[in-house]
Amino acid sequence: MGFGLCHRCRKYALEQLRGHSFCWECSYSPETDVALSSWSAHEYLDSKVQSRKRIEANRQFHESVNDFSKNEVGGA
Repeated sequence: MGFGLCHRCRKYALEQLRGHSFCWECSYSPETDVALSSWSAHEYLDSKVQSRKRIEANRQFHESVNDFSKNEVGGA
């Protein structure tokens, strides 16, 4: 995965994923629309799940820090 040179707009904005490529500048994709839509849906859903996991982990961390801080202040 990474970025490469787009054959249409000649900018380094062609994102190369596992199943397809997509230019963020001109929306060029060498694959068919059907293949692109199924892979983009897969990539989007996977990133959304990972994002939710990170948000939840951060929330739990900050709650534990706040609880620790309250105990330290209250016990002093």
